[in-house]
Amino acid sequence: MAGTAAAPEITDSKEDVTTSGGQPACGPAPVGCNAAPAFANLIAGWVTEASDTELVLSIDSANNPNAYGTGDYDFHFTIGAADYVAGLHTEPANQQNTGVPGSGAVTPRGVASKAEFVETVMTITVPRSAIGLPAIGASMTKLFLTSIVKTPAVSFIDRAPDGAAFGTDYSFTMGATASGNATAAGNATAAAGNATKTAGNATSAPSTSATASQSASASATKAAATSKPSSNSTASGSGSTTQGKKTPGLPAGAVVVVLAALALGGRRREGREGRFR
Repeated sequence: MAGTAAAPEITDSKEDVTTSGGQPACGPAPVGCNAAPAFANLIAGWVTEASDTELVLSIDSANNPNAYGTGDYDFHFTIGAADYVAGLHTEPANQQNTGVPGSGAVTPRGVASKAEFVETVMTITVPRSAIGLPAIGASMTKLFLTSIVKTPAVSFIDRAPDGAAFGTDYSFTMGATASGNATAAGNATAAAGNATKTAGNATSAPSTSATASQSASASATKAAATSKPSSNSTASGSGSTTQGKKTPGLPAGAVVVVLAALALGGRRREGREGRFR
């Protein structure tokens, strides 16, 4: 489950800022941290998964961008065997004791793509692609924060948690499954579908030579069916050929039947005539 300001993965005591030389920079309670050291003070850090593509890391410093010098605030973590740092750099809101106004500009650091400083909380956006596309169930370990505020005279630093301790591990709940990137698998399926479609188109489209051959064959058949007989041809049957054109006549079988009938009729006529002679 993602952390929150009320239940962060990283916590720290409020009065443990030191100078770069290791001396305590904050007085005992109730004085605590004041002026420049207060801007280096770290309170908490937590992890939020904004989407399948982005991670948001938050740092609470208990103060807004400082007026004493530049500041660097970093969120450290490990995924697998890889160590990462995502953070932000701040320019002073103004240059203390000079009368020259500062920009207060905020820029991302490390693997961060975007950073904001609103009131006391810094939000750092990290593309998941910049941290190896962690799968669902992968762990973010060795969480800790660091800060440094640089003034002209001295630098102030803090670490959360104190010493060499780490915050609570975070387990990813969004992104790819452990068996592989779901988006990549979808792309592979789409690619396979496109390949099948291409193969289908190739199968359904006949080759140019085959189409030409079929067209030529069809043309030849049509020509044969519609062409007229040659003027020198002679057809069997009772028809005759005149000036190269065949006149209509009876089929050969019908001619035989007609001739036989005529012959029979002639014999009968001769018989009758013999009787009356």
